[in-house]
Amino acid sequence: MKEKEKLKISDLVWLFTIACFFGYIWEIIWHFFSHNFTWLIKNGTLFGPFQPIYGFGVLVITLILWKFKDKNWFVIFLLGAILGSLFEYGASLFQEFAFGSYSWHYSKYGKLSINGIIYIPYCIGWGILTLLWVKVFMMRLINLFHKIPAKINNILVILITIFMIFNLVCTCIVFDRKTARYKGIAPRNKIEEFFDEHYNDKVTSKRFPNLWIIE
Repeated sequence: MKEKEKLKISDLVWLFTIACFFGYIWEIIWHFFSHNFTWLIKNGTLFGPFQPIYGFGVLVITLILWKFKDKNWFVIFLLGAILGSLFEYGASLFQEFAFGSYSWHYSKYGKLSINGIIYIPYCIGWGILTLLWVKVFMMRLINLFHKIPAKINNILVILITIFMIFNLVCTCIVFDRKTARYKGIAPRNKIEEFFDEHYNDKVTSKRFPNLWIIE
């Protein structure tokens, strides 16, 4: 890829989807080794093996650091630690204010956490992951995408985009209705009635074991 070449929309769609998938795998592995070798499937969307926070995180880091990808490793590491932590903080606040829920909390770590949303040692982790992403994986993956025949690539990107948008919208409705049911708010239309019937608290608790309502 030429240095002056810009990121394509199709590149971003692929990066988002792949990051969502590998984020899902990472969450399972991390929980297994950090919780006495016990399995817990942490889904981030209503359909499929995806964790969208990793997808959006990769998009943010890729778009912002694209022009910095040739900087030395320490600059990338430092920017990644800052960007990753800010993104994690913002994502948690968004979920709190949009859906009245949260999916992670670090208050048990005391002074090592910031408002229970950021765990300071994880900031270093963000830096390391960003460094690996920018210096090792990013360009290799993008070059692979460009080897897909244009027509096939366009069709796949369109189908993936439609599916992921639908998936994310449905997930948002499920999150919103879970909080609404907790507060005793009845469904306001046929769509909410449908989701309450098919994705009740029992179903959502199994699908999203790390989704907690803010008291």
